[in-house]
Amino acid sequence: MPSETAAQLGGLDLIRAALHKAARELDWKFGTYGAGGGQGLTTLIGIHDKREIPEPYAKVVEEHRQRQMRAAVDRMSARYSALDGSAPASSPPLRGTPVVQTKEFLAAVADHGLLA
Repeated sequence: MPSETAAQLGGLDLIRAALHKAARELDWKFGTYGAGGGQGLTTLIGIHDKREIPEPYAKVVEEHRQRQMRAAVDRMSARYSALDGSAPASSPPLRGTPVVQTKEFLAAVADHGLLA
């Protein structure tokens, strides 16, 4: 997310603390990551769920991972095509990407009046 957005949400440390609290309440085995950018840069924050995937859901999770990998390959192919002039220079962000997820999250936060 843009660093300005992270600041609006309380900053990297507060967001990571909220992730830790939520994960503990869910009894997850987890790790968090975060890297703050400067003014105008991107802040990356996330949580990694380290629990075993229950058997009934393993197939769905694997299919999701494969779709995500295909989408990443498609994005990279589109970017390289744009560089060599064989495709338009920009394409809209794909659903499920961090850019789209951040916009959807911020819209939900704004709808509930939670943005500072």
